[in-house]
Parts: sequence; structure tokens; C-alpha cells
Amino acid sequence: MINTVDESELHKCLSDEGSLHLFSNIHDEQLFTITSLKFARKQFYSKLNMVIIVSFVQKIEGKYSATALGKIVH
Repeated sequence: MINTVDESELHKCLSDEGSLHLFSNIHDEQLFTITSLKFARKQFYSKLNMVIIVSFVQKIEGKYSATALGKIVH
């Protein structure tokens, strides 16, 4: 089954500074914590969920990494 991304979800993710900052850290494989990104726990997981939904990030063996689409977008 192919996941389709709603255009509004993609736009929301790309226009959110926090999501882009989180995505950039994941793409560059930088180590980070919720507090080092200066997010509250709920903000962090909300932004993480956002970049996962639009298929920029995936979790493999307990580690988040950029998908092929995420690498193209970055």
C-alpha cells in the first residue's frame, strides 16, 4: 500500500520552522535531545510525527533517518 501525502500536510511541515530544524538534525545525523532543541516533549513528538507523516523521516532499528524523499527535499 502506497501512502499518499496531503498537499496541506506537506505545506504545513515545510512552513514550520521547528519541524525543519528537527528534520535537518535527523538528516545530518546529529545527536540531539528534546531539551537541546528547546522543545517541550509534546512539541517534539508533534513535530517528529509531522516529518514522519510526510515521509521525510523513518525509524529503522530504533534510529530516525531521512528517507529518499527527505534527502531530495533537504
